[in-house]
Amino acid sequence: MKMPMCLLLMALLFAAVQTNVLANEPKSTAPATAEQIAAFIEGKLIVHGAIFYVADANAHIDAAGELALDMAVIPLYEVAFVQGPYAADGGVAYYDININPKAECGFPALAPTTLSDTGISVLVGQQFLNLHEALPFAQLPKFTASSRPLLLNKQQLAHLAACGKDTAAKVAAMPFVAIELFAGQERLMAVEHTANLQTTYERELGDERVISHVRISAKPTMTGQFSVELESYAVMHCDYEGPHIELDAWKQSRSSAVPLKRQGTDFHVDLNTALMEMPPFPSYTATELRQAINHYWGLPGLAPAEQAQTCAPMTRGLRFIVKYQHQVVQEIIINTPGGC
Repeated sequence: MKMPMCLLLMALLFAAVQTNVLANEPKSTAPATAEQIAAFIEGKLIVHGAIFYVADANAHIDAAGELALDMAVIPLYEVAFVQGPYAADGGVAYYDININPKAECGFPALAPTTLSDTGISVLVGQQFLNLHEALPFAQLPKFTASSRPLLLNKQQLAHLAACGKDTAAKVAAMPFVAIELFAGQERLMAVEHTANLQTTYERELGDERVISHVRISAKPTMTGQFSVELESYAVMHCDYEGPHIELDAWKQSRSSAVPLKRQGTDFHVDLNTALMEMPPFPSYTATELRQAINHYWGLPGLAPAEQAQTCAPMTRGLRFIVKYQHQVVQEIIINTPGGC
């Protein structure tokens, strides 16, 4: 039986502060099984792309001897590659990295919570090694490995461990295993293994699928009641020749919340609710709007008056507000693109 993800994160706290005692362990001469590979990755810190994660892995080796991974992951921090590669102990070329001390633990909110790529780097001692180098087996199945080894100092590992501890507490406090949004039989998106209270999903241009229901899988220990409410919300949209903009960080309007009818683990959205009209937009002045446009671009002062002439409120999307025992535990925002 697998250890819950929150306990895997706790195990990370002990692994992250250890010195590099595993890097030179002799490799097993027996062929590696999928179960052994998954067990090796389980609960470890990994890097994929430019994000640190902690992983809960499943593995499969197909008939052609190809390795496939199916990992539930929790994002911790963004990786900033400073320089490299440079020669270090044993002649291995490592990359120099930095973690922004002001970065919020759990960054980024839009990072994936599942990965299936074998091109990961795995923490072994104080090193992040590609999967070929990290696995303690001489005979491995076929797969594509990452080639970006990292070497962290003890302070960086302690920083990650502190983030892991904080994230573990938040994940453990979540009363759900998954919240899924469906359009008929098709799953649109899911929220899993999260420490964040808000998740945003950006629809593709032309995606007109109507959300039919929300499905909540509760943790077995949670016996309280869930509820789901739905709101629409509007923002200011400026339609230029070229890139349009939505002033998401400026004024917004939100409709009244509509409770969804529950049937078992599903909460159903009727068509009238799914196609809510745009809620009335807050009042504003031309000066406020011109200032908001410049603020969007990171500029001081007021935008030219003609830039504000193409702006008008638009329905940005829907908010699904999930509550457990009357407390908000997740807000899922489904955004609709405003144009090309």
